[in-house]
Amino acid sequence: MNTENSDKSSFSEPMYKLNELSDALYRFVMLYRDYMNDTHDYGSGDMLSMVEMHTLTAIDDNPGITINQMAKMWHRTNGAISQTATKLEAKSYIIRKKMDGNAKNIHLFTTPKGKTLSEKHKMYDSAEVAETVKELMYVHSCTAEEVDAFFKVIKVYIDLLEEDE
Repeated sequence: MNTENSDKSSFSEPMYKLNELSDALYRFVMLYRDYMNDTHDYGSGDMLSMVEMHTLTAIDDNPGITINQMAKMWHRTNGAISQTATKLEAKSYIIRKKMDGNAKNIHLFTTPKGKTLSEKHKMYDSAEVAETVKELMYVHSCTAEEVDAFFKVIKVYIDLLEEDE
């Protein structure tokens, strides 16, 4: 009896299943990344990416936040956050204010136009999540427990990824 082949076949099935899971996770991340980079009209008539929109909402939720604070919060570089802020500023959604006369101590605030769009964005996201959950449950036959488990796993996975940083 060739034990080497029997060991290989018993080992390959679990590995095959793990590879399928890994591929599914990779495909999900890549498709969602593309979705994040696509532009959408969140209610202003302007086309913004999800990154720009969530940055605007984070500024609205945290008036006076700095680029450095946002970079830490979003796990991005100061340069990446600064570029996004520059795009938002060019569209008159945010303003930068120097605090304490220090040129390096710049804080971000939404303009009235930015505040209005941030509020529209929250309604847009709520409607999108509700529609997605509805589709998962009624079109794809996921149970409420499965949907809840999916979101629980996402939250735990975020914690794992943040631990690695």
